[in-house]
Amino acid sequence: MKFSIAKFLTWRESRFHTVRPVPIDGVRPWHAEAYKFTRVLTNSARSFLYAAFCMPLILLNISTSGAAQQTRPLQRGSYQKIIAAHAGQPFIVALWSISCTHCGADLEIFERLANKYPAFKLVLISTDAPEQEAAIVATLNKYHLGQTHQKRVGEIESWVFADSYTERLRFEIDPQWYGELPRTYFIDAKGRATGISGVLDEAKTEEWVRAKP
Repeated sequence: MKFSIAKFLTWRESRFHTVRPVPIDGVRPWHAEAYKFTRVLTNSARSFLYAAFCMPLILLNISTSGAAQQTRPLQRGSYQKIIAAHAGQPFIVALWSISCTHCGADLEIFERLANKYPAFKLVLISTDAPEQEAAIVATLNKYHLGQTHQKRVGEIESWVFADSYTERLRFEIDPQWYGELPRTYFIDAKGRATGISGVLDEAKTEEWVRAKP
């Protein structure tokens, strides 16, 4: 009796119900399942690598966006808009910097006044650069003057110099101001401003705030 491979394979398939895989994309039948598994694995790996690459960028963008919302860029003409927006209302404009040694003392005073007088209107202007946004926001949060600490939204505004020609911004604010910090302006309801350089007297500042609700 001659041995036939074809008959043997036919007998094996009928005996053990073997089903041959269907060829896909020109791949030989006995490699089809392995090919399908490899393709799925490759696609999964590609998706994982894409997610791993994009996630840090997404988180960085969210972080940056969150920080940027806490300050506004002070450009040419911005100060006049600030004055116009507060027309008829007494408020304080405080210029400061993260590199200013004595500015922290004024920020502490403003923190206490903001807690004691929720309607106290304050405009903070950092003379730093927009690139220092993270440090600016961190300092504001340290003294509870950032947006996340405000009791009433809109009572405290934060701006940052956003013009490389800083002399022009200083001149628009006050032609008699030469950049010394801290610098504070007490502006009454009629728009009249009184400028003070150096650390504030807390008692006199509170008296001004209390007299102008």
